[in-house]
Amino acid sequence: IVPTQLQDEQALESSIYAGDNFDLSQNISLYAGIRFSYYQFLRPREVYTYAPNEPREPSSTQDTIHYASGKTIATHQGLEPRISIRYSLSRSASVKFSYNRMRQYIQMLSNTTAIAPTDIWKLSDSYIRPQFGDQYSIGFYKNL
Repeated sequence: IVPTQLQDEQALESSIYAGDNFDLSQNISLYAGIRFSYYQFLRPREVYTYAPNEPREPSSTQDTIHYASGKTIATHQGLEPRISIRYSLSRSASVKFSYNRMRQYIQMLSNTTAIAPTDIWKLSDSYIRPQFGDQYSIGFYKNL
C-alpha cells in the first residue's frame, strides 16, 4: 500500500463583525448584524495551471507557478449577514425568525471505499472554493 500524502497547508482567516439590537415596538425586536470574512491560502508550494475546460490531470497542465513562503496563493472573501426578529405574544411567549449566512474555508474529504476511515481535512485554495450556507429558523418560545 502506497499512502497518498497531501502537502502541508496553511491559511489565515480574518473577519470583522458589527451588530445591534433594535426595539421596533413594544412587542417587536430586531437584531441585525454583518460579518465580513477574508481568507488567504498561504504556503510555499507549486501550483499547476490547467487548460480551460479540461480535467485537472497531468496531461492538461499548462504551467507551474512557484510561490515563496508567506506569499498568498488564493484569497476568498464575502459578507455574512445575520438578522433575527422576535415578536412577543405575552411576557412568557414569543415567536422568533432568524437568518444567517456562513462561509466555511475547510472541507472534509472522505473515502468511503476504504475499510478504515480515511477522512482528510482540506483547506480552500485556487481550485477548491469555500462552501457557504444560508440558515433559516423559526420557532415558538415559551418560558415555563
